[in-house]
Amino acid sequence: MSAADARARREIWRLLLVLARAVGGMINNCVPASAGCGLYGA
Repeated sequence: MSAADARARREIWRLLLVLARAVGGMINNCVPASAGCGLYGA
């Protein structure tokens, strides 16, 4: 696997984690423990 492939894979995982955090913040209705609360609060 080339370095470019590894970098792209890391970027994809980072975006997925951000998305999961945002969805979790909405589902949890902006509980203080939610990392997405400030940006995606209900």
